[in-house]
Amino acid sequence: VQARDTDNPNTLTGIVAGRGLTPDDAGQPVIVVPEGDLTTQLGLTIGSTLTLREDGRMHDFEVVGISAAPTVGFNTGAFYVPPNAFGAQPDFSFYVLQTEPDKLNEVLLALTANPLNFTIDISFIDGLLKRFIDQFSAIPTVVGLLSLLAAAVTMANTVSLATLERRRQIGILKTVGLKGNRVLGVMLLENTLIGLLGGVLGIGLSALGVAIATQLGVGEAIPIPREALPVAIALIVASIVIAWIATFLSARPAIAEQVTHILRYE
Repeated sequence: VQARDTDNPNTLTGIVAGRGLTPDDAGQPVIVVPEGDLTTQLGLTIGSTLTLREDGRMHDFEVVGISAAPTVGFNTGAFYVPPNAFGAQPDFSFYVLQTEPDKLNEVLLALTANPLNFTIDISFIDGLLKRFIDQFSAIPTVVGLLSLLAAAVTMANTVSLATLERRRQIGILKTVGLKGNRVLGVMLLENTLIGLLGGVLGIGLSALGVAIATQLGVGEAIPIPREALPVAIALIVASIVIAWIATFLSARPAIAEQVTHILRYE
């Protein structure tokens, strides 16, 4: 249980039901409880009465608000009461002061002038956490880019090998009268379908894997967001372009080669 005395309407996690504490609640038997398993088990709702024991004395509090479940930060899911709600001073006091950025150094200097005061700039910690999160979130991006590069190389290699292995078919097509550009067009059309199918299957299986993983982890499947739709389309187009480039580079020498030479050795 923490006593909160603030005139800032912005709480750490927000109020999902009821209201937060105000300076007018000082000394009043009101309480803000966090949402979670304990609150659910106790059946606490707005207007419920919660009895707390302190030094052998019983105190009844009216639930006036329910705060959101904490994630990260200084809020640990505590029960908040106004100051002097128990009729005694707390054993430990923690103060949060909001000031203008240009007055920060002056405020820190004034606070540290008082003995037994330990002052820390929250924005410094916030900056460290932000840089840490940015660096940590960059790891999946790097892994994804490396996987994309490996997939592109594998796809290009597969298309090139498949094209080179069909030199005999290319020679036969040219023997029956097809021009080199027509043969190249047929192969481009075939590998376009392969690239399109590979891109759609790859993105579809990835989306399915993410949905299954989130369903097993957090209990709710997370679909691909609408903002990622252009990226998915760009990846499909990239797979088709890779198939085109690999087909053109590998089929061009085989098409330019003389038919008699191809049929003699193939």
